[in-house]
Amino acid sequence: MRNKLIIIALLFLAVRILTVFLYKDTNYYYGMVINQFSIAEAMFNGHPLSQDKTLAQAIQLDSNNKMRFIPIEEWKNYPGSGIYTTFPAQDIPGYGYIIAFTSKCFGGELTAKYAFALQVFLEMLSLLIFLYCIFLICGERVSFIAGLIYVFGYPFIWPMASQPMRDIFLMAVYSFYFGAFLIFSRRKSGPAYLAAFFMVAVSALLLWVRPSGYFLFFLVSPLVFFVKNKSMASRVSFFLITILLPVFIFGLPFKSFNIRYYGVSDTDVLGRGMWQGLGIIEDNPYGFVCDDAVLVPWVKSRGYDVEYSSPEMNKILGEYARKIVREDPVYYLRTILKRVILIVKSPLELSPPRSLGIKSSGFFKDFGTLDSIKKHPAPFLYQGFMKFILLLIMLYAWIFFYCGIIAIIFMLKDLKNSRPEIILLVSPFFYSLAVQIPLHFEVRSMVPAAWVLIFPLAWGITRLMSLRKAQPDTPKS
Repeated sequence: MRNKLIIIALLFLAVRILTVFLYKDTNYYYGMVINQFSIAEAMFNGHPLSQDKTLAQAIQLDSNNKMRFIPIEEWKNYPGSGIYTTFPAQDIPGYGYIIAFTSKCFGGELTAKYAFALQVFLEMLSLLIFLYCIFLICGERVSFIAGLIYVFGYPFIWPMASQPMRDIFLMAVYSFYFGAFLIFSRRKSGPAYLAAFFMVAVSALLLWVRPSGYFLFFLVSPLVFFVKNKSMASRVSFFLITILLPVFIFGLPFKSFNIRYYGVSDTDVLGRGMWQGLGIIEDNPYGFVCDDAVLVPWVKSRGYDVEYSSPEMNKILGEYARKIVREDPVYYLRTILKRVILIVKSPLELSPPRSLGIKSSGFFKDFGTLDSIKKHPAPFLYQGFMKFILLLIMLYAWIFFYCGIIAIIFMLKDLKNSRPEIILLVSPFFYSLAVQIPLHFEVRSMVPAAWVLIFPLAWGITRLMSLRKAQPDTPKS
């Protein structure tokens, strides 16, 4: 298996270099990146847990106007106010601090290239850990096919992985925990147990970069009691470790962090998400709108003077959203139904690189009249070809999602002895659905969890191949 993992690692690096080049000008996700960049800029210049809001707003505006991703290396060319205030309550400082720390250590100039290199390395390491877990459950062939699916099939589904982005660290949170669980369940030595506990600690530490996987620890840790070859004492010990380490490494310090810098233990980011999620039904009677730009104006229209993403804003939005849910549960159920329909129709989105020049409007609308198409057929034919490729990619994303779900069902039916481990490895996918369906669905939030479907997909492909080989040859007449 070692040689296969090396091959996957090399292929991963080759494809990632290509996608980094292809997506270098994509600014669709820049609104999420800019918060971490502003935290990094402030920390690098000696202002911890802060941001220069004027500088961040100027760069965001320029990015929108020029439709380009502005690297943090260019931030020094923009005028800032020099006034640093606490960064928005929707973020935590992890990735920004990694950028600032690596910049100080390796170059002395503010840059994201070292942090991005660490991000790519962690993504590759997380993939290899996950593949090794698959190997322990289903063998080398399934593991290798899963690696190929990820390397060649997921970059267009997860383009944000080709830019500096904190969401990729969520993959490491999951994989390190999976590795710890498999080590515990299949090894009996003291060093193996220490390695498992260390991996849980690393997984918990990475929550400071992307914390949305925090509650998954509590949901899947009871699976350890279904491990048959361990004593009850050892299972209880592992269960407690996987609960206590995340609590003491992230949970309690995060509450203290919020109290110190925002004055509250909970900044109610979920309440804000619920408010936006209730805006999935347009022209609703309650004023909900699924748009970041309307949050502050709506709150101010109710007589409150708040800043964007402040705990005060989040609290007002959250309290109003929960009030409407209590008073009109039918409306809430309608929003859930619409989110389910949205997920069914478009569970994963494809973002082709801008460099391919794919346009979303109709074929003929792009190029005007039939006469202009006859005079200039090449651009029209190119757009037609690229849209056909886009259609194939979108079809692939749909197949990836639904065939993965179907394969999970058959896996659980056929591999009865490995059910706890299978459930563990696909748990991020269902955890993400369970969070988004009742609150607020965004395709980009589905992507950091849906990658685990490479496991059931690879098993399904292997299963179909074995069934085909097992079919007897039809005798010739």
